[in-house]
Amino acid sequence: MSENLPEKSVSFLDHLEILRWKLIAVFAVIFITGIAAFIFADKLILLLQEPMKKLTVDLIYLKPQEKLFTYMKLSFFTGLIASFPFALIQLGSFVFPALKKEERRYFYAAVIFMPVFFFGGCVLSYLFFAPWVFEFLIMFGGGDGIKALWSIGEYISLLIVVVLMIGVVFQTPWILFFLIRMGIISVDTLARHRKIIIVVIFIIAAVITPPDAVSQVIVGGVMYLLFELTLVFARIGSKRKKIPEE
Repeated sequence: MSENLPEKSVSFLDHLEILRWKLIAVFAVIFITGIAAFIFADKLILLLQEPMKKLTVDLIYLKPQEKLFTYMKLSFFTGLIASFPFALIQLGSFVFPALKKEERRYFYAAVIFMPVFFFGGCVLSYLFFAPWVFEFLIMFGGGDGIKALWSIGEYISLLIVVVLMIGVVFQTPWILFFLIRMGIISVDTLARHRKIIIVVIFIIAAVITPPDAVSQVIVGGVMYLLFELTLVFARIGSKRKKIPEE
């Protein structure tokens, strides 16, 4: 109980000051990792060409400044992605003192598994989803005698969007989980509307993937598996909550 006393004496302005310094720390980490990424940008560019290495297409830059701006954009997003766990810990620790004992367990789980799900989605997209997207674009543009010469800036921008999109989609289970824990929606409601949710999942998969049945089934299947795992963990959490109350 004594460890909670200092928190009560902290004023609203003090809380804002703490938040300000945490945000400064997050931006500092983004800046430092971004600078490091810019130093090794040439190696990152070679690594990011892996999803298109099997395609007969060359990367070029059309404007004098395009390659420099592409390196800067790549460095910024690399810093942003690499600092995600640190940002989650910093911003989460700001609200941690106000959490109850049971809520803190979910906080620990979120800090561990949200980055795991995010980076897992990014890696899955980089290894499997992005190559399908680029292969589809080449197939779509073939047959008319026009040679494929892709701009390095447009390629990196599209790759970043594709990778981050799947990484963000993989955060959906945590959104559902916290909505359930906050009582906004129930597990039983989600289970009753499972058929509708399956249809919505595969519609989303069809929108974010190229018109290829295999990629749509894989992405939709992974999203549905995450949905079912969310229901399982939510049920386990609900049962543990009911036992002390009884």
